[in-house]
Amino acid sequence: MAKIREKVSTSFYLRHVFAYQLRNIEDGTVIVYYSNPKGSQWFNKLEDAEKWLITQEEERLDNERVERSSTKWAFESSFNVDVKVVLDRQLLVGTGPLPDWLRNLAHSRAMVALDT
Repeated sequence: MAKIREKVSTSFYLRHVFAYQLRNIEDGTVIVYYSNPKGSQWFNKLEDAEKWLITQEEERLDNERVERSSTKWAFESSFNVDVKVVLDRQLLVGTGPLPDWLRNLAHSRAMVALDT
């Protein structure tokens, strides 16, 4: 989440993709299973994204919920976790100063109060 806070300044969409290893309990073969869960809604605030990401991580770490093709496969370990960020052009709420075009509205009758 620290990298997202550091590099993202527009609204965005998250994908939480992860993989884990499953071992066959009969012959010991190991396969890597990739999950492709639903993505998030569009976020305008970093706090909302952080809550969503924490929920996704809690689900990933719950070994009881691991998808398996049959009961012959047992969870072995987590393999890889990726968080993909899809950016939009709309600025996040409460980040940085207002753009010039919006700040200039304060000098006309179109805007009564302005908080930069």
